[in-house]
Amino acid sequence: MWPLAVNLSCLFGGFNGALCDLLRHLHRLSTGVLIAPGVRDRRQTKLRWQNTEVNDEITALNFHPSRDNLLLSGADDGVVCIFDTEVQEEQDSLLQAVNHGPIHKAGFLGSTDLYALSSDQNLALHPLTVDDVDVEADETPAPEQLGDLRPAVPCEYVIDILQSGQDHVVACGSHSYSRVDLVKLDRGTGLRLDRRIVLEGAHGEEIVRSVYVDDENGTIFTAGEDGRVAAFRPGDSAPPVTPAKAKAKKASDARYKPY
Repeated sequence: MWPLAVNLSCLFGGFNGALCDLLRHLHRLSTGVLIAPGVRDRRQTKLRWQNTEVNDEITALNFHPSRDNLLLSGADDGVVCIFDTEVQEEQDSLLQAVNHGPIHKAGFLGSTDLYALSSDQNLALHPLTVDDVDVEADETPAPEQLGDLRPAVPCEYVIDILQSGQDHVVACGSHSYSRVDLVKLDRGTGLRLDRRIVLEGAHGEEIVRSVYVDDENGTIFTAGEDGRVAAFRPGDSAPPVTPAKAKAKKASDARYKPY
C-alpha cells in the first residue's frame, strides 16, 4: 500500500494545499484539500469537479453507496454537505447541508440517511432530502439526536460508524479496558445495546483509530496508535474488565479474541 500513497502526487499532480482526506471510488479519487472537496478521474489524471464553498478544514468524505455522483463532505465548521459532482456550477452542486458540530466522522447510513458524529462524540442521524424538490439545500427535517454515545454504550471514545453486511454498527473504544465495542445501530431505534461484538485486548491502553470488518472471512481488523494492526475472530476468552457503568453481559454479546 505504501507505493500508492507515495506516488499519488506524481500520478495526479500537485494539490493546492494540504491534503486532509482521500477517498477512492471506482475510477475517481475524491480529495479534501483544506476547504475544497474535489473529484479527479484516475484514468485521465485530471480534476473533474471541485467546490470551494466549504468554510473550514475537511475531516470526512464519502460517496453514496449506490449513486456515484453524490459526494458527502464534513468539516470542522460543523456542516455536512451533499454535492452532485456532475453539476459544475458550485452553488447548484450543493444539494443538502446539515449543521451538527465539529465533524469527527460523517457518511451515508444506507441509501436514504446520513450520519454526523462530532468531535465531542455526539451522533445525529439525518434523512437524505436530495430528491425532495420542496426542501431547500439548507432546510433539513429534524434529525434523530442520539447525543453523547460515551455514557450510552458505555465507552471512552467513538471510532467510526461501519457497515457490516446489511447492518450498521458504531465502533467504540475504551483504552482503559483494552477493548472495542461494536454496537448495532438502527434508524428509528438508535443503539441496539443487546446486539454487540466485543473485541478484547485491543491495542492495550492505546487508542484504536480504525476498524475494518471483513464479512467474507469473518475477521475484524483494528489499527491503533501503538502502530499495530490486529485481527480478531470469534472465540471464547476470559471476560474483560468491564467499565463501571456497563450493564451485565447480554446473551447475544459476541466475544472475539485476537490471533
